[in-house]
Amino acid sequence: MFVGHYGPRFAIKSIQRPIPLWVLFIAVQLLDVGWSVLIFLGVEKVRIVPGITASNPLDLYYMPFTHSLVAALAWSVAGVILCRLLLGIRDWSAAIWIGGSGLLTLGSRLSGASARPALVRRCC
Repeated sequence: MFVGHYGPRFAIKSIQRPIPLWVLFIAVQLLDVGWSVLIFLGVEKVRIVPGITASNPLDLYYMPFTHSLVAALAWSVAGVILCRLLLGIRDWSAAIWIGGSGLLTLGSRLSGASARPALVRRCC
């Protein structure tokens, strides 16, 4: 999980040195922060199924507002806008790298590198 989340941050930092490290840490976790809030509110769904994977018992069966490709795109656009407005980042390329880090994180998941086999079969 951590490689899929923080790997893009290290790649982006090597390309865009002026971006603060803490901003990239938040950017790569933005989808999961939103997911946590939506789980708490009952909008997205998760259930505990012991033994479903070797690493954790969470069955993430309904996440259309944070972990779908369209939603990740919307979160990325929101990230670009927030970078420009709240952080005062004037450089469009830096804002796009920050906003796009969520897409890079989601891309590592969609590749099947961190997904359980049933999820890969279901989505592809």
